Amino acid sequence: MTTAEDLYTPLAAACLMDPRVTKGRMLKAEALRVDGKSFAYLSETGLVLKLPKATVDRLIAEARGTALTVGTRVMKEWVVVPPSESDHWQGLMAEAMGFVGGAG
Repeated sequence: MTTAEDLYTPLAAACLMDPRVTKGRMLKAEALRVDGKSFAYLSETGLVLKLPKATVDRLIAEARGTALTVGTRVMKEWVVVPPSESDHWQGLMAEAMGFVGGAG
């Protein structure tokens, strides 16, 4: 059985080929960062991405993602995309990297 980590690992490795991308910590997880700003990490429930609020709202409305909640605070530009939507992970990771890196 393919795990979320199996799906995430090659995508993260591809992102890390960009010299601006590094690993760091975010909410007890190893996160990918572009120019020092986190844009993606894997949680117990799926791929967590920083995306424009309109994209986050669309993914939630389409039931393709859920809002990231930290304590009682809903993070407006963060979404959790479950493994069932892994066909979209690569494109969404690229969008998140561009968004955080200034190209989105």
